[in-house]
Amino acid sequence: MLQLSLLSRTRRQPRCEKSECLRADQAPVDALVELPECCLQHAIDEQPALALRLRELGFRPGARVQIGRKVAGGARLVTVGTARYAVDAATLRQLEVIPVAA
Repeated sequence: MLQLSLLSRTRRQPRCEKSECLRADQAPVDALVELPECCLQHAIDEQPALALRLRELGFRPGARVQIGRKVAGGARLVTVGTARYAVDAATLRQLEVIPVAA
């Protein structure tokens, strides 16, 4: 499993203090991910509108999601609970993922 967090559009380095981070667009297909509280706070501070929209879709601290296959334009299917969304490539580049135990 992996954890999610948001990166600033202007920063290339992950904001999360965890060293095993990689971007969500680089995550393997069907990877399970989880959004940690610390990274959500970074998103709220830097991109409140995007963070709010992701929370509305179910991307909340502790929520388990699955990053699926690629679709048109570099987007990827993301499953949150029983809902599936296509998340665009720009948003995926802002999400960092961290492996966690199953």
